[in-house]
Amino acid sequence: MNWYWVLFLIIINGVEGLIYKDWFPGPMEKCLIDRSRGVSPRRIPAFDILFECKNYQVAYNNVNNDVISPVTEDNERYFKHLGRRLQGLESEYKRRKRSAKWKWNNERKEIRTMTDKELDDYFAALNALKKDGSYDAITRLHQQEAIMGAHFGPGFLGWHRIYNLVLQLAIWDKNPRVMLPYCDTTLDHNMEDPRKS
Repeated sequence: MNWYWVLFLIIINGVEGLIYKDWFPGPMEKCLIDRSRGVSPRRIPAFDILFECKNYQVAYNNVNNDVISPVTEDNERYFKHLGRRLQGLESEYKRRKRSAKWKWNNERKEIRTMTDKELDDYFAALNALKKDGSYDAITRLHQQEAIMGAHFGPGFLGWHRIYNLVLQLAIWDKNPRVMLPYCDTTLDHNMEDPRKS
């Protein structure tokens, strides 16, 4: 008899379900149907599909509710400046000969492998961008109007690659020796407490 209770408790701990009072909102229901059609639960867990669709629903609901103010004329001038910088880098890169050394260190590092000096320089550049308003202008590019195309479609990687390039150019305006770091979240995956990374 005791074995039945043990088995029952094991099964209860392994079962998880979601109960909703009413139908899902339209976009979320469509997302759930599209994402789960023909997909094996072993390949993509239901939790991952639900998480993605909840995020899609939040973005869909907030697409017209931006809390960040619209792009100003000063912001537009700043973006044009960054565009000219990008064109200058591109033409300089095309002009250089194979034997010529590229004058910028363009190797990105994982943020936890940076030296204290590199971190101090990086944060000083970010603080300088924040102080003069450039950082806020760049964040306006990543507001709700752009999120639907940037996060929920085939343009995710390309859009964010350009977004990171814009941020890198802005950082180079403050300190040309600083590279934008990246964060490798797979390093935290096997830790018991990822907050200690």
